[in-house]
Amino acid sequence: MDVKAKFKFKYKDREYPYEIIMEDMTLDTARYIWTEGNYSCDCNRAGFLGFDEDFDCGEDIELIEYVMTYQPVPKVGLQTIWYDKEIGEGSFGNLEASDE
Repeated sequence: MDVKAKFKFKYKDREYPYEIIMEDMTLDTARYIWTEGNYSCDCNRAGFLGFDEDFDCGEDIELIEYVMTYQPVPKVGLQTIWYDKEIGEGSFGNLEASDE
């Protein structure tokens, strides 16, 4: 299943939105890649956000929000995970099948 992700990053008091569809991936893997893996580092985030300057590895480009949703959205099970710097982390989904 694919994951559609929307992010909001902050660098030097400016916010930068970014959207991507990650093919054939779980929500947990997508979250890991962006929060602890390769894309959690400034040197990689700068490329996604189109910065002209070179960045060393670091955490100056802050991830302040994300929403990651399976595509297509499944009828049963975990559907979405989210994070907001002010609120924390959460998830939601349908635990039972619906007749709709």
